[in-house]
Amino acid sequence: MTSTALVDFQVKRLLESFAPIIPRDRPAALIDFPDSTNCGDHAIWLGEKVLLSRLGVPIAYECSPQTYDREALAARIGSGPILLQGGGNFGDRYPAHHEFRLRVLQDFPKNRIVFFPQQVTFLDNDYLQRTADFLKEHAGVTLFARGVVAQQMFTRYFGPIARVEPA
Repeated sequence: MTSTALVDFQVKRLLESFAPIIPRDRPAALIDFPDSTNCGDHAIWLGEKVLLSRLGVPIAYECSPQTYDREALAARIGSGPILLQGGGNFGDRYPAHHEFRLRVLQDFPKNRIVFFPQQVTFLDNDYLQRTADFLKEHAGVTLFARGVVAQQMFTRYFGPIARVEPA
């Protein structure tokens, strides 16, 4: 398979995976801009923006954890979906990122929340349970897993309370 064919295949797969999950009839938010020097996280962010553009999802609000404004987000998207940056920091390995995401879940219990593909690490079972408790309080969470291990963990610990999808 050529590199062009591989890219075309992956684009088609991503569009097919995300199209049924993300509504396009109302504005959305893209949250957790990577305010860091990690160029991989920036590439993921740009890829998410391209994907959303191809899907026709109108983005009305974007922020980093440092620029998050609950009232501004609520005013701009209403009942629209909240899309959270993908990457390798779901869990307690990077607690500042995870705490921010839990705060967004708590602040918007009625909005659909979609986690772009995530790698997951939990070293503390109490923290894992705390995350599950936050997810239980939210009826509309979709977790996209970045790999087989992440998908197995998401399904095992959060499957009964959140939608789990492969990326």
